[in-house]
Amino acid sequence: LTSPPYKGPIVLGTQPLGGAVDFNISHWIVEHRGALLPAARWVTVAGSTAVLACVALVIAARELRNRCRAQALGVLATSLTLVFFTCGLKVFVHRKRPPQSWWVADITGAIPHDWSFPSAHAAHAALVAGLLLVTMRPSRGARILAVCAAGAVGLSRLVLGVHWPSDVLAGWLLGAVASWILARCNARPTENP
Repeated sequence: LTSPPYKGPIVLGTQPLGGAVDFNISHWIVEHRGALLPAARWVTVAGSTAVLACVALVIAARELRNRCRAQALGVLATSLTLVFFTCGLKVFVHRKRPPQSWWVADITGAIPHDWSFPSAHAAHAALVAGLLLVTMRPSRGARILAVCAAGAVGLSRLVLGVHWPSDVLAGWLLGAVASWILARCNARPTENP
């Protein structure tokens, strides 16, 4: 690794939002990622747009089968909105990714002219976890597993060297907020006796 720790000012668009903290955390992860790379390559795929689309379609189909048309539409609308919102936010914020020398070239989803903030993989994974929690009402163990899986996707983006920690945190937050909005929209009002 040839890049020294970042010591400059925080400039949105050219440096990590968290400045030296973002840079130093990323630098440390890249230096110590050796054994984690095989798992990170596989886990990162779970946060891709293709996986989000498949899961959203399966959940929407399940909701239609259960005659919950509004919830099916909500799942699809939330998923599409998040995809377009993260893409738009990347273009608006215009933040560069970590140094390309840190990237693991295969299966990362990152391309040199693509922007970093927010992590779409982390956002999609958080939304998928949220969709499962909102629509399926799983057991406690399944809820924990869904949240851990979303966490692993975000962490895989750091291990692969293609995102700053604040990118991943923002992605998780966006996915969680999108899930919360869907849950609030689907909440059935309670009847007063």
